[in-house]
Amino acid sequence: MNSSRIYSMSRLEQNGDVKNAALFLLAYDGEERAYYSWKYLNENSGCYDNVAVLSYVKKDQSTVVQNVLDSIKHAGGIVYDVPDEQDQFIACIKEIKFADMSSIIIDISSLRTMHIFLLLKYLKLIEIHSLRVINTIPFDYIFKDEPFTSYKSYTGDLVLEEIMGFGGVVDMSQEDALYIFMGFEGALSLKVVEDTTYKSLYLVNTIPSYYQKYKDISVINNYSLLNLKRNRILYAPADNPFEVYNILDNRIEEGDLVCIAPLSTKPISLGACLYALEHENVRVVYPFSNKYNNVKSHDVYISYVYNIEI
Repeated sequence: MNSSRIYSMSRLEQNGDVKNAALFLLAYDGEERAYYSWKYLNENSGCYDNVAVLSYVKKDQSTVVQNVLDSIKHAGGIVYDVPDEQDQFIACIKEIKFADMSSIIIDISSLRTMHIFLLLKYLKLIEIHSLRVINTIPFDYIFKDEPFTSYKSYTGDLVLEEIMGFGGVVDMSQEDALYIFMGFEGALSLKVVEDTTYKSLYLVNTIPSYYQKYKDISVINNYSLLNLKRNRILYAPADNPFEVYNILDNRIEEGDLVCIAPLSTKPISLGACLYALEHENVRVVYPFSNKYNNVKSHDVYISYVYNIEI
């Protein structure tokens, strides 16, 4: 095992290092948290040579959405419509000249999990090693029907897929351990368990550490999975990617064949990605859908900045 990672994280409002960069990259899906950091930094003397937006709302013509995108374009930002397929996403981000940027800030607040992994893998391959990553946590999540159980990030069918670049390097037909970082949606966890062969199952409860009720929701919606025999329950802070890295690093032995399913928050996905980038014995899977709900939360609770090395 490697040494546990020493980390740097701080509140956005207390971090002066993010007020200047060669590139500011954010994803936009229509949620308020997607552009919170961009708006705050621009109102507080932020200065960026280049701005890029990965947009999930190419078909949305609402006034609010268009006003946000127009304001970013007015500041010199370039908007890229995000394609559905993984290889097409790679082709999309290749249009952004990352290699020419001396400093990069990435806001992952609304970047989909699969795209966090693909983006960081690509940046590592082109030898971009230092990044400042921003994540804004919403004040509340949207439950359209029954309290606690009606949250849904997708509306289409689920297909479990391996994330490109995270397939391991040997025969991964039966992993020694499957780590599922549970989220609100039990259907995602069940899909992973049904379609993965493993010896040991680790269920990690993470959602979110700052609201106790959301930990309870995660337990309720993953109840059938938690009752499976021979599973082990772990806990990780929902807002700290470095602790996720350390948890995996402390538990996984060198040579173990491990599968990870990051179904929880963006910082959890970031931590799992940092670990997988450094360990070739790790495979990463995710239940993909052909249709997603873009707006799943409202308002802003807190925004963090993470300094990371890849």
